[in-house]
Amino acid sequence: MKKLKQLFQLLLKLVGLSLLPAHIIFAADSWDDMHLSLRQKEILFQTAVHSAVVVSVDTSKCSDRSDGALITFSNGIKACAKKSSLYPDQGLISEFYSYQLQRFLGINRVPITVISQMPANSENWQVGQTLSFALFVDDLHPENMPNGLIESLNSGTLWYLFKENPEQLVQAEEWSKLIIFDYLTGQWDRLILKGLATRFEPKVIYEPIHNLYKDSDGKLVIIDHDLTFDTGYFELGDPEDRYDLVRLHTLEVRYLCHFNSDLLSKLEELNEELDPLWILVQYAEKNDPLSFADTDLLSRKFRKVFKKRIQYILHQVERCRLYKS
Repeated sequence: MKKLKQLFQLLLKLVGLSLLPAHIIFAADSWDDMHLSLRQKEILFQTAVHSAVVVSVDTSKCSDRSDGALITFSNGIKACAKKSSLYPDQGLISEFYSYQLQRFLGINRVPITVISQMPANSENWQVGQTLSFALFVDDLHPENMPNGLIESLNSGTLWYLFKENPEQLVQAEEWSKLIIFDYLTGQWDRLILKGLATRFEPKVIYEPIHNLYKDSDGKLVIIDHDLTFDTGYFELGDPEDRYDLVRLHTLEVRYLCHFNSDLLSKLEELNEELDPLWILVQYAEKNDPLSFADTDLLSRKFRKVFKKRIQYILHQVERCRLYKS
């Protein structure tokens, strides 16, 4: 226990944060009451996953397959742990860098995610296996597509609020972040899956979206990214299926006309680099050095397409500026 507290304090020093009382790490249930920053919560979670003792494993939670479980650590922190059953190594890379990308962009709607080996536990579940661990978020509610976006998709027009009100503008920017994030990561089993399904049953568009929820504060919670990056870009389905996925991703970006200024600044920062993925890798290594994942599994082809997708988003921003003027 003493070593765990020392590691926690060391991590705080490494990232330049003011020291917190050591007992905070053992009070996960009181995070909201203590008004911790997201960075401080990240460090608490990283320390728990890499160092704390597992007290329970519940394989009935966090996944409808045998590859996931709800893990409770000795400090009270809970995590959804899983191993991608389709692309094990690539899945870990995808989960880790999807989280780090949305952190870099300031989206902050994916639960804190780290990569670590599963420690010993009473269930002898996945012991020694390298898994992704995502902070467990309780009291989630299904989320539906906003009416404004549905109207744009059905009519093929820009989602533009001519009479802006604060609530609608916040919603438009939040969904803009989500669509941009899914486009950059190649996430297909959320909005893109919904678009494919409406071809066969149009009413599906009004139903809750897969892997998307709202928390008790009404904020979006985005989960499950093991089939993104190289996998989402190139490896799913036959060539015709992949063409449909790319086309639908591109169409959704083309309907956007409300953007968060901070997110655009980050995209412009990435676009200035010949290999923008390198910026993300450096950020991830600093943000979570204990989970830092090897990027050798990310192909050169992915890096080129990733750059093109960033440029396409910025092109859409210019298109909207012309539309508004």
